[in-house]
Amino acid sequence: MATQEVNRILKRYGNDPTDIIAILQDVQQRYRYLPKDAMETLATKLDIPLSRVYHLATFFRAFSLEPRGKHELHVCMGTACHVRGAPRILEALERGLKVRAGETTPDLQYTLETVNCVGACALGPVVVVDGQSKGKLNPQRAERLLKQIEPEAAPKKKAEKASPAKAKKTAAAPKKKKAPARKAASAVKKTSKTKKTAKGTAKKRTVKKARR
Repeated sequence: MATQEVNRILKRYGNDPTDIIAILQDVQQRYRYLPKDAMETLATKLDIPLSRVYHLATFFRAFSLEPRGKHELHVCMGTACHVRGAPRILEALERGLKVRAGETTPDLQYTLETVNCVGACALGPVVVVDGQSKGKLNPQRAERLLKQIEPEAAPKKKAEKASPAKAKKTAAAPKKKKAPARKAASAVKKTSKTKKTAKGTAKKRTVKKARR
């Protein structure tokens, strides 16, 4: 499976070895890490040593040889963020995720990393979540941040389970027949006629009493 996907990526770049960095980035984005068989395919198709592919994969921090989580959290540990409490933010996230910096949760939902600087010193302490910067954090806000980015799979499953039951109830419930519009109109006319007759009778009785 990985070989077919890698071949499609290579085709976009015309199997050009000079685009190896961009190709690795696309593979990383597709699998959230660089699988061993994918790098072997790259080395073969691009006719470059496998050692060179591994060198590039381990030199740049953007690449990973281990599966990464669906959500990536990068805690800025630069000077401005550090003096404002970045270490406490990191500790709060490690407690909440039950992993250390540089690790991925067993369910492959979260990867926790530290970075030297994200260039948003005025917002420190900063945590970058899936490419979006979250600033002015403290340990309590960091814990709430984790709850906001919880996996979305659970709500979808509930909705999927609820939908068949609703479908059964809808199918089992008998359809209510709507009264035809003509019948409803005739009923209104009859009611109005009855009211007019009653009023006429009442007037006649009043006139007779007055004559007497």
